Amino acid sequence: MFRFAFKLSNPFSNRFEVIYSAGGKTPNPTKFWEIGLYKTNKILGVNFSYTIREDHAGIWLELDLLGYGAELRLYDFRHWDYENKCWHTYGVLD
Repeated sequence: MFRFAFKLSNPFSNRFEVIYSAGGKTPNPTKFWEIGLYKTNKILGVNFSYTIREDHAGIWLELDLLGYGAELRLYDFRHWDYENKCWHTYGVLD
């Protein structure tokens, strides 16, 4: 797991509005993607996360500049079974 985040926000604003949001499947049956554009209270921000072996593991990148933000996620929809150290699919792919 790797995470990096930096955020500089306007403390006098709580603005958050979705401009555009989309998502869908990939050729791999357990992987999905999402993108989003937002109006936010962030003046400057970067958020990057790369995770494995945890619930919804994948890559998450978020960039914010002057009240607008963009987000990209590529992730696994499955949950991680910590006791057995494997993916738990609840019969979806069985």
